Amino acid sequence: MPDYIETMDNLLQSREDVPQETIDAISLNPLSHPTAFIFPLRRWASVGFPPEGNLFLITLNSPSPCPDGTPRTLYDYISYLIAADLDKTISDLNVQFQGFSVKYTLTTNVLQIVATRH
Repeated sequence: MPDYIETMDNLLQSREDVPQETIDAISLNPLSHPTAFIFPLRRWASVGFPPEGNLFLITLNSPSPCPDGTPRTLYDYISYLIAADLDKTISDLNVQFQGFSVKYTLTTNVLQIVATRH
């Protein structure tokens, strides 16, 4: 029998084992790992640096209240998951970039991070 990387049976058994908070935190990993921006930035460059070039579009499912019992806005939920203030995180990222900057927008349950060339 072949060695499978993953099976449908295993996925069905494990799908409820992962809390939404964990899934959302993993989705936000690029904010904590700036090197994750390299590929999306190169993709943005390859299409000619369009204004407000989309780098990341992250859909989150913020529970209300959060598992710790605290109700949070999407901004506060993101800050909670990354263990840092979102505005400061974006500001700190921009210090590591030259010739362009990134910013974010929040809509309902989506964090969008875009790049703008200076």
